Amino acid sequence: MRIIVPSGIGDFSWIYAKLSTLHTMLDVAVVRGGYRRLLPYLEILPYVENRSETEARYAHLLPVSMPWYTTKEQLLEAGKQAPLAISANQHLEAGNDLESWLPDIECDYHYAINALPEHRKQASAAMEGIERYHVIFTASLDSRAIWHGWTAEDWMTYIKEFDKLHGEVTPVLVGAEWDLKVCNMLEAQIIASGRKCRNLCAKLHIGATLEVMRKAIYVAAFPSGIAITANVINAPAMMFWPKSLEAMMHSFADPADIESGRFVETLFIDPVEAVKLTKVRGE
Repeated sequence: MRIIVPSGIGDFSWIYAKLSTLHTMLDVAVVRGGYRRLLPYLEILPYVENRSETEARYAHLLPVSMPWYTTKEQLLEAGKQAPLAISANQHLEAGNDLESWLPDIECDYHYAINALPEHRKQASAAMEGIERYHVIFTASLDSRAIWHGWTAEDWMTYIKEFDKLHGEVTPVLVGAEWDLKVCNMLEAQIIASGRKCRNLCAKLHIGATLEVMRKAIYVAAFPSGIAITANVINAPAMMFWPKSLEAMMHSFADPADIESGRFVETLFIDPVEAVKLTKVRGE
């Protein structure tokens, strides 16, 4: 089945949660533009056979994306005839849930992700000497400014309050090369406070990052593929939303995890209040 998809990991995760249940191999073309996070992620998904980039951009993708009410049979047939532009974004942004997108196709909130030996080895080496830790994804300066996310100082407040509630743990910072400025700023503040820190930003393949997340007691993240895949791999997590996307809250994660508090979604509220919502692994 040939498809054309947005370039974000989270955007594709929503699509894959549905299409993976068809048990058919996918030929995935990724649109250009924005941060290019998706191609490495496609390497570790069992039903992705081929991956490539297309000259199309996200703005071109949305008007021709298959609508949410397309039937399974229509979807499979269309994917045989020509590359099929597909995106769940508009459906979720309208306040609908993932289950109701392509409703006659099952949804696997915790679909399989290949844990490759080289990624396990990379994660193990990166986390040597650290046992109890929580993962933080701050996002880039540009993304933070656009979505009015937390500053490095806000994240520092979160870390201090997290330690008070759950006992001192090592913050592990993750992200891509464009996230380095904020990660480095936060790392400097953490070290200045006398705490340990492991800054893995721009150092790991996404597969290795997920291996690190699997063993974390908690994941706290800017709205991103990191936060979305945290729920896929059953990591306890919190995802922060900007006010402009508030309608998407509680639209894509496993309803059971939302109900239990294992996966928390909130706006960028005061860090002290945010920590009160956290429920770490084992609780």
